[in-house]
Amino acid sequence: MSVINILASKSLTVSTRRSRRGMTGKKIIVGNKRKCNYFSYLFFDTSAIPNSLSLLSAKLVLFKLCDFFSCTAVTFSVYPLLDQFSSYTTYDKDCSVSLDPTLKQDFFPFTCEAAIEIDITTIVDMWLKNTLVNRGIVIKGNNTHYPPCCYTSFGSAYSADNTVIPFIRAAFAQGPCICFLPNSDITYTAKVFPSKNANFSERAGNGP
Repeated sequence: MSVINILASKSLTVSTRRSRRGMTGKKIIVGNKRKCNYFSYLFFDTSAIPNSLSLLSAKLVLFKLCDFFSCTAVTFSVYPLLDQFSSYTTYDKDCSVSLDPTLKQDFFPFTCEAAIEIDITTIVDMWLKNTLVNRGIVIKGNNTHYPPCCYTSFGSAYSADNTVIPFIRAAFAQGPCICFLPNSDITYTAKVFPSKNANFSERAGNGP
């Protein structure tokens, strides 16, 4: 089995508090605070992974920044995106989301653990097979009316602390060794040295 960690390369939080502007900072926020609703986007670049590999599992790893306590009354959900997001994406101009119930993944955001893992194997498998073109996800709260506040924050793609940047841990079936090169423009020069046997080329030219 081979394991590849895919770091989030983009992140964005949008909210009703600033409905005309997205927030790109060191953290992403999800949930509701009083009358404000927050949800966040993440993007993962999977272009370096050959689609010939056989995916075994894929888990989204989020790192909590606060609220280290257990609560099973509140759930958040992960959905795949159908549109690209940018720094100009806002709450009023949000991205389309796949409503396929088989792709929605629920999880408990409030836990004593520092990291939360969510199984998104089905989503990543569709990415690698190009049946789902967009490589983005959105994380939303399900308890928008939970009193009085129900929100928390996680590390973002732009966190100065690289130990809290979200990533996907993808496991693949064992296969041939694959080398990911940072630059494909490589020049190879070979120098041919003469044989130690001085008569080798002469014999080869004369035949048996």
